[in-house]
Amino acid sequence: MMNFLLGFKFSFIMSKIISVQSMLATIFFGILGVLINKKKENIIFKIISIAATILLCGIVFLQIKGTYNTVELEKNPDYYYYGQEKDGKANGNGRIFDENGNKIYEGGFKQEQYHGEGKEYTYYVDGTTGMEKTFLEYEGEFYLGLRSGQGKLYNEYGKLLYEGGFAFGEKCGFGKEYEYDMNEQEDIKIIGVFYANGIYGHYEKYKDGKLINEGEYTDIVKYNIEYYDNGNVRIKGDYVLDAFTGNVTVYYEHGGKKYQGEFKNNAPHGNGVQYYEETGTKQYEGEFQNGKYYGEGKYYDKLGNLVYDGEFKNWKRHGTGTYYYESGDTKYEGEFQNGKYCGKGTLYYESGNLKYEGEFQNGKYYGEGTLYYESGNKKYEGAFINGKRHGTGTFYDGSGNLKYEGEWLNDEYVK
Repeated sequence: MMNFLLGFKFSFIMSKIISVQSMLATIFFGILGVLINKKKENIIFKIISIAATILLCGIVFLQIKGTYNTVELEKNPDYYYYGQEKDGKANGNGRIFDENGNKIYEGGFKQEQYHGEGKEYTYYVDGTTGMEKTFLEYEGEFYLGLRSGQGKLYNEYGKLLYEGGFAFGEKCGFGKEYEYDMNEQEDIKIIGVFYANGIYGHYEKYKDGKLINEGEYTDIVKYNIEYYDNGNVRIKGDYVLDAFTGNVTVYYEHGGKKYQGEFKNNAPHGNGVQYYEETGTKQYEGEFQNGKYYGEGKYYDKLGNLVYDGEFKNWKRHGTGTYYYESGDTKYEGEFQNGKYCGKGTLYYESGNLKYEGEFQNGKYYGEGTLYYESGNKKYEGAFINGKRHGTGTFYDGSGNLKYEGEWLNDEYVK
């Protein structure tokens, strides 16, 4: 019985190095020895025990000599390999360690290259202790040294970063990509088709289990959709170099349209239409630059009435344009600067009759100009400063008769 226990213990230890078959052979001979010992055939028992020991030693010798050796790696002389070999090269199952004893890889090999199922390790420097720590970076399939087939990627905390297809060492095929918040809790999940480590084709992006983004990626233009927390679409359209660029539609959270038109780098740029949230009516249509009204455009009130038609710069009326009353009649036409009348222009009464024509500055009469009565008769012709008659000018009564001619100061005639 003592011989059986020693044989079992020895076979268990050796099984850490050699195959399971060797251990099973030893157990078999041990049991056989016990059975014979019960029959008191001690001589036969001793012969069989000796034979089993010799056989076991032979198996161990062949296993170590034929498969589990330390092999020098031609491509990585600083690393060392322990495992199965063929013709002096890593071939079969084995492990690679670096010069510091850190495990680099374990799994299948073919002619010194990772091949078949395997695990690849890397290390990082702990920011607190300053010590190097090894972690599993990839586990899955390899083909002639490259990640190829199905596999998984992990970060240094053991969190899954990606699971899916690989080809030529890169993410390729259907897969799932994961992102984590500051507490290392799963925050974002991307599901789709990958190519060369990036999304290619249709994809879906989830946050806390809710769909927040989906689209199509191609070589040139990508189509993208983002969602509000309530499930409504926030923005959709062409997506280039990780930014909405091209034809894009933006929505308010309740589902109403907010903007439709051209985009560049995530902002309206080019021709587009902006809408009011409350009424859904058109607010502005025309040219944009970097998200601002810039160039030719039309601005409307919430009732759909045209308020201004002309040039804009940085949201404001700037350049030549026409300003309208709510009735649709022209209120002013001429030059603007920073949203105010500035330069040459003409102002009208709501009736449509001429009110003033001449020069403006900061929205006020400034320079040479002519004022008119609503009847159409000329009221004053001359110089203005800050909206007041100031300088040389001529004043007429309502019938068109000359009343005063001479100098004016702060809108008062100087006698």
